[in-house]
Amino acid sequence: MNSSIEVKTPYIPVELVGADHIKQIVIEHAKTKHKQVVDVDDLIVNFGFVSSLGSIRERGLKKNAIVGIWGGRIC
Repeated sequence: MNSSIEVKTPYIPVELVGADHIKQIVIEHAKTKHKQVVDVDDLIVNFGFVSSLGSIRERGLKKNAIVGIWGGRIC
């Protein structure tokens, strides 16, 4: 796979640098706390996904009654 995208994990963004557009991001390693400044064009954040229905299933809701929220809209 040829890609210029570099995934940084497990890092936490601690500062966004730039006036009208993000030019750099200061990230901190979750365990070592080492900080690193990264030059960027854009920032994509992945908050993760949990496939377990957990307490929703325990409340007796049917699977097809579950809806998602995407971009502020209910899907």
